[in-house]
This record gives sequence, structure tokens and C-alpha cells, in this order.
Amino acid sequence: MITIVLSVADQERLGAPPKIPFDLTTLTNREAISLQELGYQSPRLFRKALQAKPIDDGGKQLSEEQDEVFSFDIDYKAWTVFLWLALRRCGVDVDVKNLEYDVENITLLSEDEDEPYAAPVPDDAGKAPEESKSLVPTS
Repeated sequence: MITIVLSVADQERLGAPPKIPFDLTTLTNREAISLQELGYQSPRLFRKALQAKPIDDGGKQLSEEQDEVFSFDIDYKAWTVFLWLALRRCGVDVDVKNLEYDVENITLLSEDEDEPYAAPVPDDAGKAPEESKSLVPTS
């Protein structure tokens, strides 16, 4: 189980609660059908699409062992579907194709975290500090 925390602006616009609990290890038949309609042929392939892939400064995919990771290739469609599923389960009715949210201000908390990690805004804004516990890949 994880908890999703959207920006305050997104919470207000979408009518979402401050904290959205979400368990991706369970899917209903309707959710699985929706995943297929959105291009994810199985729950496993959908979960795999959520994994960020390390890339170098030229956009070339790197192996996990390489040290020169510049950024991450993120499947924003998969993350949008992920958030849509979570919102759907907490009673927020929004069309997945029209769902918009601030990708720079969403936080995922693991079960042992109570509050989102609030990093100071350094000169390199947009990059999480190495000690961050956030499950969202940095870009």
C-alpha cells in the first residue's frame, strides 16, 4: 500500500482527498479491462511501464549498474493511468483521457512514511535530494 499526495491545486481542482491510499497489487476485472483498452495487455505489463528507466544526457537508455545516469525515461501515460485508478477507487470520477495533474508536485509515500518529503528548493530545482524517500523517480 502506498499513499499518493497531489499538489493542493490538483486536490482542489479534482476534488481529491489530501492523501490517497492505493494498493496496486489488486485489480478488479473492470480495471483490468480498462488497462487493456488503454494499451496495457496485462497488469504485469502495466506495472512494468511504471518503472522509470535510467538514461544518459543524450537520451540513451542505461543499465541499472552504470554510474552516469543523467535522468529517467518516464512513461507519463502509465503514471496517468496509475493516478486515475487511485482517484477512481477513492470516489473521484474523472475521465482518464482528460486527467491532468502537476507531474512535478506529486508525492508517493511508502507505508512507513507519515508526511511527504518536503525538500528545500535548491538551485537545481526539480531534482530530489539523494536522501529522499520518495518512490517517484527524479528527472
